[in-house]
Amino acid sequence: MTINANELLRGGTIRLNRGASASLAEGTGDATCKFAVAVDFAIDGILYHKAITDNIAMTAQTEQALATTCLYLVTLTTGAAVAVVKGVEVANADLTSGKAVLRWPAPAVDTCPVGAIKVACGTTAFQLGTGGDDLTDDIGTGTVTYYDLCLVPASPMTS
Repeated sequence: MTINANELLRGGTIRLNRGASASLAEGTGDATCKFAVAVDFAIDGILYHKAITDNIAMTAQTEQALATTCLYLVTLTTGAAVAVVKGVEVANADLTSGKAVLRWPAPAVDTCPVGAIKVACGTTAFQLGTGGDDLTDDIGTGTVTYYDLCLVPASPMTS
């Protein structure tokens, strides 16, 4: 389903820009993320701005089991604070075989989705927003992928 912004009765919620390079990335400090590019966004039609910022503490989430993949939606509030919403974990084997897909988590009210983090745990469990190491050091043999978003994608992720 596609909705055009001009079809909305009132202002929409959307990220408005992306720089020449990806903006959402792992922070230089332990258990943090950063915006390498400033982010302009709208919530209910009102414009906001998040400056380039490093070492942003991420919202602590429940533990993700080993051998699973999960999407974490990164959102901004009207005060430009970062809030993270954890999706549903899917077994790596089910994702690889096509038996399951990754569904995007729903953003909280009055927040704007601006990015996502896909964490595929290998030999260890993982808990976002905690731990003394960088995100990529905490997941064992897994992988971490960052995505810039303007909206929550309509289709689930298949791999």
